Amino acid sequence: MTHHPTPQPHQWVSVGEASRRLNVSPSTVRRMIENGQLVGERQVIGGSRERFLVRLDAPETPHDASGAGVASESPDAPATPHEAAAAVMGVLAELREIRRQHASERAADASRRAAENRFRTSSMLALGTSVIAAPRPAMGCP
Repeated sequence: MTHHPTPQPHQWVSVGEASRRLNVSPSTVRRMIENGQLVGERQVIGGSRERFLVRLDAPETPHDASGAGVASESPDAPATPHEAAAAVMGVLAELREIRRQHASERAADASRRAAENRFRTSSMLALGTSVIAAPRPAMGCP
């Protein structure tokens, strides 16, 4: 008895829908078709109008054993637009705090460099003053 693999289900979708599902740009979808990574087909839809369809070999959402759709989102993903907005606001607050800390660190580094430069300048001036003030040996004396 030979085993024949069951054919993979596929759907024909627009380039835009394929790019959304694959999380890539439409130009990447077209490039994947040109490279043979995806199957695409040009379809005339009236007169000189045409559209390009892409075959996706997997269904949009996975199915459990019963055949019912299973959500592909992570369990901690926001369930409502309000929760999503709150999550975005939280991320933005974290980003603002990181930027504030970074700016503070840059200011501290600039202050430290300025102090080091002042110290070097004063050291060089002191060294130059001591060299100028030091007695010079008389010319012609060993």
